[in-house]
Amino acid sequence: MLRYLPSSARTVLDVGCGAGAFGRCILARQKCYIVGVEENSAASVEAERFLHKIYNCKFDECVDFQGLKFDAIFFNDVLEHMINPCAALMFAKSIIANNGVVVTSIPNMRHFSVLKELFLKRNFEYRDAGILDKTHLRFFTSMSMRRLFADAGFEIVKHEGINEVSDRSARLLANFFPKLFNDIVYLQFATVAICK
Repeated sequence: MLRYLPSSARTVLDVGCGAGAFGRCILARQKCYIVGVEENSAASVEAERFLHKIYNCKFDECVDFQGLKFDAIFFNDVLEHMINPCAALMFAKSIIANNGVVVTSIPNMRHFSVLKELFLKRNFEYRDAGILDKTHLRFFTSMSMRRLFADAGFEIVKHEGINEVSDRSARLLANFFPKLFNDIVYLQFATVAICK
């Protein structure tokens, strides 16, 4: 996800920052002020060692960023865990700087592994991790991700599949029927958006 960070960004918000690993990568690449929001207390304590400011809470309008505006706001595999991801994006609009970006990574419900379970095994089973993680409250396809951003009042400037699988069947389907299956080879989609 680091490649989606503008080199000009000087203030960055990492929503769901965990223990601060992504923030550390950012700081290794460029000089900026990084704020994290993390609900898990133990992870937020660890993140405090690396990031400039940590809020140990949910990401919503109750968080007081003290007037700080962000050049980049990241949601790396976070929105699918939220009750209302659209509300989260709309709140992000209120704290984004002029010309700032929102960057997300969201699991792809149309990934080949999920489709195979549904169509061949007629099964939908939550897992401990991955696309069907039992802690996911929302599920998205590339199309519904685009709709989410539109509903929140954003304009998408980049939307692309990431973490491609090497499954031969998935690749064959994507190659022979690209209009129907070009999205099934990606575990996630990365989106970069700006305010309309």
